[in-house]
Amino acid sequence: MTHRTRIILRLSAALLFFCGSCESVCAQAWARKMFKEFSHDFGDVIKGDRPVYKFEIQNVFQENINIAGVYSSCGCTTVSVGKNQLKTWEKTELTCQFNSPAFDGAKTATVTVRFNRPYVGEVQLNIRGRIVNRSGLNVTPKSIDFGVVSQSNSPSRTVELTSFGNPNFRVLDVKSTFPHIKVQLRQKSRQNNRIQYEMTTSLKDSAPAGFAEGQLFVVVQEGNMTREVPIGFSGKVISAELRLSPEILTLNGVEPGQEVRKKVILKGAEPFRIVDVTCHSKAFRVRAGKESKKVHIVEVIYTGESEAGQHECELSFFTDVTGDDPNKLRAIVEIVDASKEETESVSL
Repeated sequence: MTHRTRIILRLSAALLFFCGSCESVCAQAWARKMFKEFSHDFGDVIKGDRPVYKFEIQNVFQENINIAGVYSSCGCTTVSVGKNQLKTWEKTELTCQFNSPAFDGAKTATVTVRFNRPYVGEVQLNIRGRIVNRSGLNVTPKSIDFGVVSQSNSPSRTVELTSFGNPNFRVLDVKSTFPHIKVQLRQKSRQNNRIQYEMTTSLKDSAPAGFAEGQLFVVVQEGNMTREVPIGFSGKVISAELRLSPEILTLNGVEPGQEVRKKVILKGAEPFRIVDVTCHSKAFRVRAGKESKKVHIVEVIYTGESEAGQHECELSFFTDVTGDDPNKLRAIVEIVDASKEETESVSL
């Protein structure tokens, strides 16, 4: 074999390898367009748990797609797919279950999704997690932040208490250093050595304005031992009382169809937002800003109704501190009979 022949053969082999690699990369890129994410970390997994994560697969092409199979490189992860054939824009889910009972320590798995229609291609996903043997109590979140709330509209906050490794775990009671907090407790699940409780908390209407802070003490029983688990909480309570000025909106001598504009002032002890203003009469329109502040100057626009006489309406101001209990402004309007006034003036 001549030197020239050997060079030609080497160049041909290199060209074939390059083309094959390019085809593989292109196929990979084509298939990856149907995924939004390519990895998931289960974090710490208590031995015995089998957490699940689902990857979304969507056919973004005009051709029908066929998933030939899904495979995992490690027995720590079991995989399955909802459906194998996808039409244009159809979706399915690839379910990955982390199997902790048979393993210990950090585990990783490569999940391969293979396609055979309309082209051959595959996508690889990375799964990882750390299997731990642990007993004790996990509190999530560690503390409760109510934020800024009103005396009549306090949102609830939920705390999850999860016990590992003690099948006799019980929550017996919840104590508080602050008398104006409400606590509801329920057991969510009890499976082998994993017991979960849900504690829902909120501030009572009786909570005084100012800073509300203290601790909840969750009394738990673990076998023959009883102990108290502290959970701190904090928040700021503002007065829900808002003042409207004027107290009654009076419009006299309004002609039918006449537009009248008035200013209404709504004040609070702390900044608040006006969420909505309603009135059963379409003759009233209101212009109010959406920003949070202590004083709101609201423009009320009234267009005179056609029927002469006295008309009454109630404007309801909904804010983020009063919730569903709005401040109400009574409006009294006197519509004059324009034709009658004109006749009287002519007769004079």
